[in-house]
Amino acid sequence: MGRGMKFAESDVKKYAVHKNFKIYQPEKIKQNEEFIKEIKELNPDVICVVAYR
Repeated sequence: MGRGMKFAESDVKKYAVHKNFKIYQPEKIKQNEEFIKEIKELNPDVICVVAYR
């Protein structure tokens, strides 16, 4: 964020945290068996993946 290039939460994440939504932010998904298991147990109808730099 800004010229200092410091990490900052987006407004969307701030809103989700405020509304007590579960947020998943694994460093990597590939070969992350714990994360994959947790998502499978949730059995979601829809998954939204957002990535940017």
